[in-house]
Amino acid sequence: MNIDIFLNKYKPIIYFHSDEKYFPCNADYFVKNSHLIKNNKTIDTEMNQTKLSKIEGDDKTFIQPINDTIIYGFNHNYQDSPLYYFVRDDIVKNKIFIYFFLFFAYNGSYNILNIAEVGSHYNDVEHFTYQIDKNTGILERIFFSAHGSNEGIWKNENEIEFIKENNTSDLSSPKRPVLYCAKNGHGFYYKPGCIFRFFGFANDLTNKGYKYSDFNYIKIDKPEDKNFNPELYGWFYSNIRMGFDGTKDIYKRKYLLEEDKGTYFQKIIPESVYDFSPNFTYLIISVLIMYFIENYFIIQDRLKKTIYITFIFILIILLFKFLKQTINKI
Repeated sequence: MNIDIFLNKYKPIIYFHSDEKYFPCNADYFVKNSHLIKNNKTIDTEMNQTKLSKIEGDDKTFIQPINDTIIYGFNHNYQDSPLYYFVRDDIVKNKIFIYFFLFFAYNGSYNILNIAEVGSHYNDVEHFTYQIDKNTGILERIFFSAHGSNEGIWKNENEIEFIKENNTSDLSSPKRPVLYCAKNGHGFYYKPGCIFRFFGFANDLTNKGYKYSDFNYIKIDKPEDKNFNPELYGWFYSNIRMGFDGTKDIYKRKYLLEEDKGTYFQKIIPESVYDFSPNFTYLIISVLIMYFIENYFIIQDRLKKTIYITFIFILIILLFKFLKQTINKI
């Protein structure tokens, strides 16, 4: 089958959250605006992707952006960010898997109960996967990776949101799958909303904010391929971290050898619930504390129980606000 024709027909549309801060960029922009650091010393100020792909990895060697403006990616021209892709031909299953990658300079943090921001790091590479039937050339399903093989989910063609261009019944006209990229953390999901993660402590948010649809593709070839060009995608083969706490060894990831397994269920609720979730968690904690108090004190009056729970609830909120202020001062 002709991959180029397929990519044109099923060219994805990705929505970034309306409050997104850290947009994708061309990996070349990140690499060429970084210095090579080894043993806490700058050893190369003129990096490029070819150099990056040839460096042997160790924990004390990495590239680091030269200033903080890099972390926002192509925030003013995000359509210029390429969508990288890697093709795997599964002869046994008679399927073709196309792995798509967006390169982000930075992964934003998660707000934990309005107390602390955690989880931020340099360089974020997120993927989603197409499964294609080799005989028919039809897109059978998509893997929406969320934040990896364990959290992601496969959705069949009839479960996927599509935007059909030209509004015609012509089977050859583009039929574009829609994906939603989570705010600051950049996981991919199949619909908008608040994705419940880690018991509500690290929820993802998606909505139809910024539309990413007019991008160009960059194909990632294997080193043994005749068209191999590390200057375009040397980052994919980097053995050192891109950013002192960033990603590396993308080409070694297991899902490139066998399909992602994923989960069978994702809890996606209205985004508005996200704003309430910290207080809901505080309330649960209050009720649990009240339950333990009842083991030591006999409280049968319903009004007293309500007053005690309210009092504990307010105390917990004040305590968490105090903790937040303390953390911010550190």
